[in-house]
Amino acid sequence: MTDFSILKHSAICLLSLTLVWRPSVAAETLKIVKSYDENNTKHQVEAVIEFKVLDENNKLKQELNKEDIELKSNGKLVENFRLIKPDEKKPDPNNIIILLDVTGSMNKLDQNNQIRGLAAIAAIRSFIKDIKEKEYPSKIALIPFAEGGKNCGGGYVPPPVNDDILSKFYSSEAPELKKQLLELENSFNSKNKRPCGSTNIRQPLGNAIKYLKNNSPFLAKGSKEPSRLGIILVSDGFDPVLSQKEKSELNELEELIKDSPEITIHTLGYGSSQGTEYDNIDPEVLERLAQASGGIFLFSANSKEISNALDTFLVSLLGEYEIRYQPTSIKQYKKETFELTVGELSEEKKFRINNVPSLPFTSRMWILGGALFGGIIVGVVPFIVWRWYIERKSTPAKE
Repeated sequence: MTDFSILKHSAICLLSLTLVWRPSVAAETLKIVKSYDENNTKHQVEAVIEFKVLDENNKLKQELNKEDIELKSNGKLVENFRLIKPDEKKPDPNNIIILLDVTGSMNKLDQNNQIRGLAAIAAIRSFIKDIKEKEYPSKIALIPFAEGGKNCGGGYVPPPVNDDILSKFYSSEAPELKKQLLELENSFNSKNKRPCGSTNIRQPLGNAIKYLKNNSPFLAKGSKEPSRLGIILVSDGFDPVLSQKEKSELNELEELIKDSPEITIHTLGYGSSQGTEYDNIDPEVLERLAQASGGIFLFSANSKEISNALDTFLVSLLGEYEIRYQPTSIKQYKKETFELTVGELSEEKKFRINNVPSLPFTSRMWILGGALFGGIIVGVVPFIVWRWYIERKSTPAKE
């Protein structure tokens, strides 16, 4: 082979690699969750901005500092603002539905030679324990799903996912959740009643979305803020209907998700790691379902990866940064326009000032007392003096 032919062959190979390989383009996004005003402990009006910065995989960027942020209020640069990081603030109340695949394939072993179903249950138990220890104001609905088949025999198949089942939300310390996990664990350890059936993602996911949409917002007791709504889907299989070439059912489900922007959906493909063989998972379907809601799609090959994925989902659902500053529009019902810039990302929003600073209770009592005292001096005392004078004039003098 001549030098020219070697050079020609190398060039062709390089061109082929260039055409096949597509580098992932970083597409970080800045998301303003909400903006509002409130009175602080010093009886001053404060503007509050809650926001997230997400990477190309919709994961929360967790290392932002005040120096990374530029804030403008009505066109004026704000330097004196406070940045509160996700781990420094208590999250809003939230309701999370965990859809757990309990089909026959979940009896298989994962990469660590653990039964997939048992490893998933252990990860969910750890997830709930973490919520409890961090005292997150969370309610959880654990929903197993599978579709029965002819070859199921006497194996365990959960009931169809309906509104009655979806309504059973429990706090992280509730005994009902522990009982559910134990019962599922016993079914995977059973010789005759092991889970079976096939994967039908569209029915439980579609019903879960509709239920949250029709019954939201859930208000936590004593809270004025609606709960955050999230769905975590864990599956090691694929839905043959959603995976059809036409993708018509998948398109319909995506539209339902997009019409429910208050709900965030995270999907977890169990049985493989990213970059390895996908087993029976359809990564395109799971990724599209998550992306339609701005959620995250991850892979997991063992219980440790499931736990890490669930932690990532929780941070994404609850974690956000908060900025507090004194707005330039301090009159009631005046519009406040702010521009938030993080790196090369920027977003502008408007909201109305509804709260006006109120005086401390002691000051208000002094003012009220002073007003009453002044009213007595100005109104009551002259009347008493005038009455006394009239009565004296009308009384005949004694001889």
